Amino acid sequence: MEREGLARFANWGLRLGRGVFGVPVKVHWTLLVFPIFNYLLQVSQYRTLERESHLNLDVPHKFLLLYNLFAIIVAIVFVYLHELGHAFAAIRTRMHVPEIMLHPLGGWANMGMPMRSPRQDLLISAMGPLVSLFCLGVVALLYFPPLQIGVRMDAYFDSGLPSAVVWVAVFVNLIGALNGVIPMFPLDGGAILRAYLSMRMNAGRATLIVVGVSQVVAVAMLVVGFVVLGGMNGGMLVMLGAVSLFVFCPMEKARANDGLIYVGEGDAWRSGHNFDFTVPPEKKPGFFQRWREARAQKKAATARKEEEDLRARIDEILVKIKRDGMDALTSQERKLLDRASEHFRQRSGK
Repeated sequence: MEREGLARFANWGLRLGRGVFGVPVKVHWTLLVFPIFNYLLQVSQYRTLERESHLNLDVPHKFLLLYNLFAIIVAIVFVYLHELGHAFAAIRTRMHVPEIMLHPLGGWANMGMPMRSPRQDLLISAMGPLVSLFCLGVVALLYFPPLQIGVRMDAYFDSGLPSAVVWVAVFVNLIGALNGVIPMFPLDGGAILRAYLSMRMNAGRATLIVVGVSQVVAVAMLVVGFVVLGGMNGGMLVMLGAVSLFVFCPMEKARANDGLIYVGEGDAWRSGHNFDFTVPPEKKPGFFQRWREARAQKKAATARKEEEDLRARIDEILVKIKRDGMDALTSQERKLLDRASEHFRQRSGK
């Protein structure tokens, strides 16, 4: 039970509701605390620079807070668009997408079922980077001359915040586009290379080749992150390399050895798994629908309780009439009888 609770905590995310195409969207809890962590790191870097330079530097707390707030919003929007590209391709090829999860290392469009063929895998994997490439072109057109929207907004607001936020949009989409050309699991580039090779050889053998390439790229990321970059960017690179090397590479290697890459390959899929790609699972109710249902249930329970109290009071009055007659009733009791009579007449539709 403790392990299940830890797994639920590790996978917990804030549900934002249903997005485009009706696919639920969640934000991983680590992405919610990431701006705070980044803000504290930036303040620490200012303090370190102040000590080393022996200068009295004023830490721009307001600028850093606003920058991290707008930066995470921009990152969420464009990472969501990237994952939406995957979801769109999946839905167009008759696959159900149960959820889109956004996290600090990017996002994940959960397909809910294995791919049917290398061509489908190639299409779905490539659509996300293509969306990021398109967004990169639009944002770069706004950021660089001659438009330079960020610089113009800096002059208007007398602050460097707008151009810094626009640069975040450029950076996020650049990473999303490069995601499709880096041949490493779990990046899109790894899935694209596997799908391409699977069109020319056995999918299991293609996966093992990509696993080997992924291990080389992951080690290179670890070295660059530790030795060359350092800081936040180096830490993210080290985390991605470690996740690839110690989590996804062994997992994909096991799938390749079991022959469970695409549906229809290997006896395991044919004998033990039946997938209906045309009928998606029943959709879970969203937040507002759950709220409306809970409100209706509470209202119905209140009405039942009021009717039970009314019936009990009427029973007491009827006992009193039987014992003492109608003349013994008070004015309030007579009004209650009239109200009960009208209530039950409306209930019966007469």
